[in-house]
Amino acid sequence: MLMVAPVKKEKRVPMTDDEMDLFGIDRLRIPRSDVPAITHVDYSARIQTVD
Repeated sequence: MLMVAPVKKEKRVPMTDDEMDLFGIDRLRIPRSDVPAITHVDYSARIQTVD
């Protein structure tokens, strides 16, 4: 993972208070954005390219 970029604020899904109380794998399973497959827990994403 050489390059990361922040996910746009309009694509982010904020966590609820109940979700913030989760720990470990349960917290990782919460969708963070409209594109959850590439969004990390800190709202960063790997650059996805196709050649």
